[in-house]
Amino acid sequence: MQKIYFLILVSFVLTSCYQKVWKATITHKQVMESFNTKEIILSKFGLPTSKKTEGEYEEWFYDYGTKIITDQQTNSAARVNGYGAYTGSSAATAGYNVYRNPTIVGNSNASYGTSAYGNSSSNTRQVVKEHKTYIKFTILNNKIINWETNGIDYGKYEIVKQKMHF
Repeated sequence: MQKIYFLILVSFVLTSCYQKVWKATITHKQVMESFNTKEIILSKFGLPTSKKTEGEYEEWFYDYGTKIITDQQTNSAARVNGYGAYTGSSAATAGYNVYRNPTIVGNSNASYGTSAYGNSSSNTRQVVKEHKTYIKFTILNNKIINWETNGIDYGKYEIVKQKMHF
């Protein structure tokens, strides 16, 4: 009888474990594909930063400038001097930026240590990345035939409960 209670308890614990995650309810691709005529683009984005015409094709470019993303990377290294023979290193980044892409935002100080048998150190450095943000539409006879974006995400996200898998 105790085995049955134990199995019921274990199955309850395993089926009731959830985690909260960001999930796209509408993807960026779905939003961008909904813009299919010049009129829709003009009403949503206004006049383009620049236009280019090649034959029957028009290219509308919306320049949103350069965004700067600061990533923080932690590097750690361990090496043993004349008393041993171990060397190694590792690096990691984590967190989310405003577009829900993995990065770290923050700062920490480096730390160093020495023992009688070896040296170990870790340091944190900030990596600054510049990303040009833009939207580009290719138009043929008032219809959008292609689009391209960089550094922009129009997806709609919400936090949902997701069952954890063991």
